[in-house]
Amino acid sequence: MTTLLNYPLKKNLLWLGALAVIYTAGACKLPQTTANLDNAPKLIEISKGPCYGPCPVYKLTIYQGGLATYEGERFTEKEGLHTKTLTTDQLDKLQAECQRANLWQYPDAFRSQHPDLPTVTIVYYEQDNNNFKSILGKEGRPEAVMAIEAMLDKIADSGGWISKNKTPAGGNGKDNTTSEKQNEIIVQLMEGVDGAVWARQYSKYNLQVIKRLSPRSFYWLVTFDDKKIAPQAMLETIQKDDYVIAAEFNRSVEWRK
Repeated sequence: MTTLLNYPLKKNLLWLGALAVIYTAGACKLPQTTANLDNAPKLIEISKGPCYGPCPVYKLTIYQGGLATYEGERFTEKEGLHTKTLTTDQLDKLQAECQRANLWQYPDAFRSQHPDLPTVTIVYYEQDNNNFKSILGKEGRPEAVMAIEAMLDKIADSGGWISKNKTPAGGNGKDNTTSEKQNEIIVQLMEGVDGAVWARQYSKYNLQVIKRLSPRSFYWLVTFDDKKIAPQAMLETIQKDDYVIAAEFNRSVEWRK
């Protein structure tokens, strides 16, 4: 039986409960914006490197709050930075698949015998980016890893992406011509290998690092003196290096008008 004494108390408790739900929902959801993403807690990301043909080169990052960013580099429908927000169902299924896969049980890298295939790097995060597991390779990776890649590919190819940059006219990666730069090679090194230090062993060919292709990637663009060693010989020497996952000549892309 409701009395004049306990009615206000019940009413206040209901209001407090409602406010707690609202506060919790607001606190758990990350702002859906690309600002200040460097410290935002990530769930997983995938990077796909170049191959000998027109393979899509991009990085897809999924954040804990459901925000997704797509950075297209070459031969992609979406060039530059794009964002979208995953549905709760998509995020839940992805988290469940990552936990089921137990990626920590696998080695960090799977060596490949096929240099023409693109290298795929998957990084899974725990504890607000402080603990992560990376797996890179081409063919021969475990089924659990391939299942996660398939889920991420589906997200990358889905609709609803919003461009955060201006894409050059014709820059969809399809209507273009490419040419190899015979004295420039894109090298994918093993995790933890510093490109500048690694390049010193080839100083007799004047091999130097031009740049790292992105701050957190394992891809380095290097150049060498093609008067001291033939380009194909330099490429094959680098491909045989124990610290190299993959290597290929750099290609310049010219958009047709």
